[in-house]
Amino acid sequence: MKPIVILGPTASGKSSLAMALATSDAGRDLGIELLSIDAMQVYRGMDIGTAKPTAAERAAVRHHCIDLVDPTDDFTVAKFKEAHRRALDDIASREGRALLVGGTGLYHRVVIDDFDLPGEWPDVRASLESRDLADLYAHLGGLDAAAAAKIEPENRRRVVRAL
Repeated sequence: MKPIVILGPTASGKSSLAMALATSDAGRDLGIELLSIDAMQVYRGMDIGTAKPTAAERAAVRHHCIDLVDPTDDFTVAKFKEAHRRALDDIASREGRALLVGGTGLYHRVVIDDFDLPGEWPDVRASLESRDLADLYAHLGGLDAAAAAKIEPENRRRVVRAL
């Protein structure tokens, strides 16, 4: 069964709407379970400022992809995609319906559009990280001007990721 998705900007009421749907008669009939699509809610202990569901909300409706790793752990969008797939399989095993809610655009794209993720090359990344940022940005502009135009020249993380 295809998941339902709630999208919207920060603090627009997505979580409240999701809880209202999940706890409604129709939501209970469908077996709705909430699947967080939020880059910060995956981290244990990062409860302030992430709008994580309360203990009461988690008791009322099953939630997935929350508190997966410690803040010091390396957690990539590829790892999120794997966690999302496991959660969908878990929900399907109970013949439930996933309600995707959250506000991290890249996470939505990777799961809704089944975004194909490139591999990771730690040695290449380390080499790029050691280089001058202005040179990296110029190199990116030469390789892919459209990609460079979408990235701020001071954003090392995104420039390195694009390269």
